[in-house]
Amino acid sequence: MDGAATKNLFIKNKKGNRHFLIIMVDDKTIDFKRLSQILDVSSLSFASSNRLDKYLGTSAGSVSLLDIIKDTQGAVELIIDKSIFNYSSIQCHPFTNTATLEIPIMGIQQLLEHYQRPYTEIEL
Repeated sequence: MDGAATKNLFIKNKKGNRHFLIIMVDDKTIDFKRLSQILDVSSLSFASSNRLDKYLGTSAGSVSLLDIIKDTQGAVELIIDKSIFNYSSIQCHPFTNTATLEIPIMGIQQLLEHYQRPYTEIEL
């Protein structure tokens, strides 16, 4: 597949009252301390599998950008690394890790607009 392989992280702040789905190119690493400063939260950690199921209706290893549409309450903040937009398409799981789709960036933007899902672009 030609699209950029992505890393999808479901994280929470220390209090557990804010949840984030981070989408980034898979060869990048994330500095949680720096990211917590950018997001203006006390600290960040991976959310539990129970939270992942509760908020995005998926399991660890299967989470992808597409899962954000299952968050009908808008409880999860979508964060996309700016470098994703340098690619013409990305790879992502269609609600299961047994398959991978290649979706054009324009298609992702249209999907998020259709579901009225705002996102924040940051440099990771």
